[in-house]
Amino acid sequence: AEAVASDVVSIVMRTKDRPVLLERAVRSVAAQTWPAWQLVIVNDAGDRAAVEAVVAAAVPRDPRVVVVHRAQSVGMEAATNAGLAAATGRYVAILDDDDSWEPAFLATCAAHLARPRPERVRGVVTHSTRIVERMSAGGME
Repeated sequence: AEAVASDVVSIVMRTKDRPVLLERAVRSVAAQTWPAWQLVIVNDAGDRAAVEAVVAAAVPRDPRVVVVHRAQSVGMEAATNAGLAAATGRYVAILDDDDSWEPAFLATCAAHLARPRPERVRGVVTHSTRIVERMSAGGME
């Protein structure tokens, strides 16, 4: 069976007080060629207004975006679990707020997961490119 547009990929993105990075990560999700995604942003007790401003700028009124605001930060694992609880897709991916994806990332992964094979595939591991940046008052360098 091929991956079909109804095969939603829920993307859990944890963040806390890094709006510049968050915006880039959210825009990389919005640029995906695979249209069936749900983005669950978990604001782990960071500035609520800053997260809402990023969402409004990067993905205005997109019903595929869910924001979970946590009142207290109790760690990355708990934030991930909060995101997973809000996820409704067939597949789940984790995208950190300081990372971004190439536009065909989800399409490639969903197609691989949907391919028929004798054994049951439950996930994919992908190659990544490490880029070292510095944040300054002027943005990312």
